[in-house]
Order: sequence, then C-alpha cells, then structure tokens
Amino acid sequence: MASHSVSNPRSAHKNLPNGSTLDKERDILERTNGNRPRVIKHIGETEVASLIDTGSTVNIMSMDTYNTLNNKPKLQRDNSSNVYAYCSSKPLNINGSFQAKIKYKLHDTEAKFLVTDKPADTLLDYDTASKLGLVYIANQISPGTSRCDRIVAEYEDRFRGIGKLKDIQCKLHEDKTVQPVVQPHQRVPFHVRKKTEQE
Repeated sequence: MASHSVSNPRSAHKNLPNGSTLDKERDILERTNGNRPRVIKHIGETEVASLIDTGSTVNIMSMDTYNTLNNKPKLQRDNSSNVYAYCSSKPLNINGSFQAKIKYKLHDTEAKFLVTDKPADTLLDYDTASKLGLVYIANQISPGTSRCDRIVAEYEDRFRGIGKLKDIQCKLHEDKTVQPVVQPHQRVPFHVRKKTEQE
C-alpha cells in the first residue's frame, strides 16, 4: 500500500462542544501550501483540516491530531501491510488505527484512519474523498452515448436549419412610458472605410 506524506505541515483542528449542533456545515475548500486542496471535515465532533490525496490508498493522521479529537476512539493494533510515503523505501511507523464516522456537508461515511507519530497533514485517500463527494472522476464518453446526443437524435428535426415558430404570432411587450432613443451609427474605422464602401 502506498501513501503520500507531507513534511512539516500544520494541521488545523477545532473541538466542538459536546451535544452541540452544527448550525452551518463548514463548506470550506481552500488551497494553501502550494495550491494543495485542503478541506475541513468533521470526525465525530471535531473539525479536522485534511489534505485530499487521490494517490493515497489509506487515510493517515498524525498522533498530534489524534490527541485533539473530542471523544477520540480507541486505537486498535493494525496488522495491515507496511505503508510507505511517496518515493520512500522506509515504512511509516504506525501506532494503530481507528474507525470513525466522517461528515462533509451532506455526505458522511465510515472510514479507517492509520495513526502515525510523524507530524504531517491528515490525508484523505481517493476512496474516502469520493464517498464524501469531494472527488469525482469523469470517465470518457463515447460519441452518441451521452444524454445530449440521445436528445438530438430523438428530436433531429428541431436541430436542422435556422428554426422558426410556425402558426404562432409573437407579441413583444414594451413600456410605453420609456422615451425612445436613437442609437448612433457605429463609426467605421478609417483604415477599413474603402473596403466597407466597396462592399
């Protein structure tokens, strides 16, 4: 399994009072530290700033951030394969893992987090970010299979020629109290006047 890590970033987190209700979902997707996508999500009753990493296959959290969680879940011993940072041959030191409910706006999901003693950003892997509606991969669409193509094929006669209303009289609504104004003729640039006159 592979995971991207970040060296010496600052993690932002905020504890919410027990039993409090969130009047407004924190709809924050900001770019910091070199235009990297960062999002504020809720793990239980705690807001945690996370970095979206579509190349990561695991969710990673530092021990410092884990200790700030309100009613933090108990760490379980993790027997998964070694986790390596990007382009690193040395596996990360995993202290344990926990399962928690994550919420972002109207989306929520259960996700597993690996906790490491390395001070770093909390990483959201591709699978978790997708379930929270933060990442969407648009697959290539073959010609003629899209909804737009099906509508054009079904109403082909509507998409040919200039198109005009038949047997329908159009009524233009105007405000009689408005004083008519004559629009001045647009002047032709001097260097194209001869060509314009020839036409």
